[in-house]
Order: sequence, then structure tokens, then C-alpha cells
Amino acid sequence: MNQELSLIVLAAGMWSRYWGLKQIDEFWPNWEGLLEYAVYDAIKAWFQHMVFVIRKDFEEEFVTKFEKMLAACPRFSLVRQEFDPEFWFTQTATREKPWWTLHATLSCSHVINWPFAVVNADDRYGTKSYYLIAERLKHIDNNKAFLVWYVLWNTLSDHGFVNRGICQVEEGQLQEVVEHRKIGKVDWKITDHEQNFLTWTETVSMNFWWFHQDFFKQAHPLFVQFVLNHSQTAIAEMVIPDAIDTLIHDEILSCTVIPSPDSWQWVTNAEDKPRVQKAFTEMIQDWVYPLSLWE
Repeated sequence: MNQELSLIVLAAGMWSRYWGLKQIDEFWPNWEGLLEYAVYDAIKAWFQHMVFVIRKDFEEEFVTKFEKMLAACPRFSLVRQEFDPEFWFTQTATREKPWWTLHATLSCSHVINWPFAVVNADDRYGTKSYYLIAERLKHIDNNKAFLVWYVLWNTLSDHGFVNRGICQVEEGQLQEVVEHRKIGKVDWKITDHEQNFLTWTETVSMNFWWFHQDFFKQAHPLFVQFVLNHSQTAIAEMVIPDAIDTLIHDEILSCTVIPSPDSWQWVTNAEDKPRVQKAFTEMIQDWVYPLSLWE
């Protein structure tokens, strides 16, 4: 059996800061969503298997909305991320939000047998970024990972706060990644939820990770322990950088950090939408994308 590359698209989250579901929002001039650009870019970079992590109550709408996109995928899987899963090892408090991005990624372990990448459904990373590592991913060792990074200033919203994984890097290797919440610009200063002052130039993770399939086995015990420690906390969340940081410090994993060659587009708040629409209009005019992705 030939090895294939899989792309996990995280599309199950809830966004209280946005009007409606960002996963299905449309962007003029071609009325296609950020998720569709991620899939289009990955297909061009020879990813053969798309895995969409979605909510159970969103599945029918998802399939209807993205019918053309799904038909264009060489192969795809739908994985439901349960908000309140029944873990075999403990009882948990009733939740109204999922356990977040690490749980979403681990939920895909039963459909992926080869190296894979993880992206957010509401981010545009660019075709070049997929090409950059796709060939390396085919030959990745089980103790190796990759991260495509961006500069903090280029990932902030003018209309609210964001969460970012701040990275410490030495000679191209990730030494530490710490999730900072509620980062925003106040009087031309950048602070997080603990009022730490940040510069504009930090290396940040935008959840564009590349892994060997053994990552599922490496990260699963960490998530089990996290759930045990927070079983009665209904809002506890574990993100991918939490696991990466532990695996690096335990010398189980090393992660090469590579700057993105592409511009990045995202929507955190509803007010960000005009900026994204303008950027895609320009990319279509420059022939970066066709007017319609699936025709």
C-alpha cells in the first residue's frame, strides 16, 4: 500500500466572538470559505486524504454546504468531536464545549495510518506552505515534527483578542511553546490575559503542525492524565502546544520550526471579514486562486 498524506481540518469549535459558524461563512467574490481554501491548497500539494473534525449536530449541514469540495477530495473522512465524551477511565463533568484541539486531533487516530498535518478550519495558510513540508512529511521520523510559524504582529486582530502559542526557538528547533490567551493591542502595547507585555516580533504557532502517525501514541497518555486532573472542570481545555511542549521537554519529540512563505488570512471576530475579503479579491486578481475553486 502506498503511503498517503492526511490533512486534519479542525472544524468543531464554538466561537462566541463571531456571528454564526466561521466554518461555513462565505467570502466574496467567489463565496467560498476559508476551509475550502485550506483543502484546495492541500490537494494542490498532493495531500490525498482530508479528515474533517466536526460537531455531530453540524454534520448534515457540513455535507450539504461543502458538497463540491468533498467531491473534489481524493478521499475524505468525517470525525465527530463530542463535547461530552464518555471516557472509559473516568467520569467527567457535563460540558458545553469540547476538550479542544489535542482531543480533536487524537479523535482522528482511527482513520489515519500515515504522516499528517493539522490546520484550523478558519485559517488560510497558502499553497506554498503545504508544498514546503509535504515532501519531508513523506519521510518523517516518528520522533520528529514540524511547525510552520508566523510573526505575532501579523496574526493580531484589530477588533478583539486572540490566543497564540508563543514559541522559543534555537537554531531552527522549537524549545518551548506556551499558549498565551487574550492577546491584544492596547495603546500600541501588546499584552495577554496576565498583563504580560509582548513585543511585535514573537514567533507564534498558528496550529499548522506536521506529525508522524506515532504522535497519536505519544500524546494520548498526556491527554488521559489531563482529563484525570480536570475531570470535574467543565471548561478545561488542552491544546496541541501543551502536548508538544511536554514531549519536547521529555525528549520524546523534536520539532523543526520553518517560517511560512505565504501570507496568512484568518477571521477571529466578525469585523475581520472585510479585510479577508479584500485579501482574497487581490489573490484572485493575481491568479493565486481561480474565481471558483471547484469548477
